Amino acid sequence: MATSPPTLCPSSNRLISADVVRILAMLFICICHACGSGQFIQHQESMVGKAVSLTIAVLAHTGVDLFILISGYCGVYSTHKTERFFKLWLLVVFFNLLYVPLSLKAGYYDNPSHIMLQALPVPLAGGFWFFTAYTGLFILSPYLNDFIKRLPHSVHYTLFASLLFLFCFVNRGNSSTSEIAGTGYNVIWMCALYLVGAILRLSPPAWKNSTLIIAALIGLFAQTGTVVLASLLKAHPFSQAIPFQLSYTSPLLVMLAISLFLLLVRMNLQEWRFAKVVLFLSPLMFGVYISHSHLCILEHYITPFLHKFFIVERSADSIGLVVAGLAIFLLGLVASFIQSLVFRLLHADKCAAVLSKIWAHITQKTILCLFRPKE
Repeated sequence: MATSPPTLCPSSNRLISADVVRILAMLFICICHACGSGQFIQHQESMVGKAVSLTIAVLAHTGVDLFILISGYCGVYSTHKTERFFKLWLLVVFFNLLYVPLSLKAGYYDNPSHIMLQALPVPLAGGFWFFTAYTGLFILSPYLNDFIKRLPHSVHYTLFASLLFLFCFVNRGNSSTSEIAGTGYNVIWMCALYLVGAILRLSPPAWKNSTLIIAALIGLFAQTGTVVLASLLKAHPFSQAIPFQLSYTSPLLVMLAISLFLLLVRMNLQEWRFAKVVLFLSPLMFGVYISHSHLCILEHYITPFLHKFFIVERSADSIGLVVAGLAIFLLGLVASFIQSLVFRLLHADKCAAVLSKIWAHITQKTILCLFRPKE
C-alpha cells in the first residue's frame, strides 16, 4: 500500500497533518492531567469502567512523546530563530504573572518571587519541566539537525533502532525507568525523540498503515496490561520486575506513539476550511499547556473543578474523563487566545526580536572574551 505525502496548506506551505498532531497531543496531555488530578480511575465503580478509563489514560500518555516527535519532524527543515524561543519565554512569564495572585489566594506560596523564579528556563524553583527541557533541546537542535542531515540515509534506521534500544530498552532495576533517560522528564529524552522525529521526516518508512494500526493496538493493550499487572502485584516484590511499566520512555508507549504519529502525519486533508481552523489553533497549543499545568493550578483549581462537575458522589465514568480533558483543553485554549491578543497589543514579536539581539550581542562578547587569541 503506497503512503500519501503529508498535506501542505497551499497558502502557507505548512504541514497541516503536523499541526493536527500538535493539537491532538495537547488534548491528550489535558486528558492525562484530568485523569491524575481527578483520580478518575480510582473513582470508577465497575471493573469495565476502570479498564476503559485506564486504556484512555495510557493512550493520553502518548501526548508528550507526540509533541516531541512533531518538533523533530518539523524542526529538521526549519530555520533556527532565537526570537521564537524568547516569544515562548515571554508566554511563560505572562502566565506566571497571572499565577502570582492565584497562588497567593490559594496559599500555595508565601513569597511571589518564588513563582516568578519558575518562569526562568532553568530548574531553579521547580518550574515547568517541559519548558526547561525544551530550552536545552532548542539550544542543541541546530547541531542535531546538522548531524542527522549529514548522515547517509542508509544509516538513518540503524540510528533509529539504536536510539530506541539505548533510551527505552536499557532499564534500571525499576523497570519503568531508562538507565540513560529516566522516565523521560529531561532534555536527554527530548533530544533522542527529536532525532527519531527527524529520521521519520528525512527517511519516511514504507510501513503499511495496517501494520501501524496493529503495532499501535499491541502497544496500547500491552502497556495497559503492565499497568494492571503492576497494580495487582503492588504489594509483592515482583511488581518491580514487571518490564516496560508506564513511562514516557517505555518501549510499548513509544511504539504506540510512533505508530499513531505516522498514521496521523500521513492523513490527506483536502478540506481547506478545516485546515484554516487547524492553522488558527496550532500556535495556541503551548499556551494551553502553560496555562493549566502549574502545580498550583492543578491542585487548587483544576482538581476542585473536576470534583465539582465530573465526579458526582465519588463516582465517575470514562466519558466523563474525556469530557473533563476536553474542558481543560477548551479553558486553556481561551486563556491562550486571550494571551495571544494581549501579545499582539504589546507587540511581543518585537520584544522577542529585541531580546534575541541582546542575547546574540551578549553571547558574542562572551565568546570573544573567553576565546580571543593572544596577540
